Amino acid sequence: MPDAGTHVVDPATRVRAYTADAVRAAERPLLAEGQPLMAWAAAALADVVAAEALA
Repeated sequence: MPDAGTHVVDPATRVRAYTADAVRAAERPLLAEGQPLMAWAAAALADVVAAEALA
């Protein structure tokens, strides 16, 4: 595995991302409603990790 400091990412494998400000703006109304965004994110990540571990 290449050293992380020297690894070059193939532009074809990059994914579109949002700025931190855009994410905060999108989350703001949901957080104001009391939606458990971090709990949902943690559960989704746990599902992916579990699936990868069993693969």
